[in-house]
Amino acid sequence: MAVRTDPRELVRNLILSDYRPVEDSIEIIREKRAGKEAALAVAFEDRAGVQRRGMVGLCKRHNAWEQCGGFMGSTRVTGDRDV
Repeated sequence: MAVRTDPRELVRNLILSDYRPVEDSIEIIREKRAGKEAALAVAFEDRAGVQRRGMVGLCKRHNAWEQCGGFMGSTRVTGDRDV
């Protein structure tokens, strides 16, 4: 796991490596920090044109931020089979 000192940089790199988005579409919508924990809401478009939204959880260990959770979904219309 890559360790970064800037939470936004870490989240951007995680999105780039895990989801292969259109690079200039990555947007950090909101960031909340409490002590050694942070949560960032993100939005981006993947290379298939699907709008994705999610949260990335971070924890600060040894003076560096690391991913410690999160989830990602799409904003596509769901159907009966999805339920």
